[in-house]
Amino acid sequence: MRFSNLSGSDVSQSSTAVYTFYDLPGEPWILVKPGGDLNLPYFQAVLASQTKNRRKLQKGKIDAEMLVKNRNVDRSLYPIHLDGGEWGGWLDDETGEEVPYSKEGFKDLMAQLPGHLFDGLRAFCNEPMEFATEDEPDSEDIEETAGN
Repeated sequence: MRFSNLSGSDVSQSSTAVYTFYDLPGEPWILVKPGGDLNLPYFQAVLASQTKNRRKLQKGKIDAEMLVKNRNVDRSLYPIHLDGGEWGGWLDDETGEEVPYSKEGFKDLMAQLPGHLFDGLRAFCNEPMEFATEDEPDSEDIEETAGN
């Protein structure tokens, strides 16, 4: 038996979603893949990077330095594992022209994003439902299920 309610909820490492930086002028965006264990190559790379921190984590000794190191690990891994291959609205400081997408540009962007903006992106990428294809229910769907 397959439950039709689950239609569109499948998310894999090849799923993509647009993340928009609403707090930035022009609301630039990037296409990203999911993080976490849904993206196995990314997840394995994160685990490999944590071998030195495992003892601290097991003892519950997380400090600010460790959090910064984890952010920097993600800054290096996102261009490899989470880059969806598209972006828009990013402007060159010198020319004011839109910067065409490139893998190197994505890597530069990840390195330059302020911590709070990068953390917003990380939260988005680690939420599987951001990558699900199921649309929000419309008024007709709500009326049909209202009696259940």
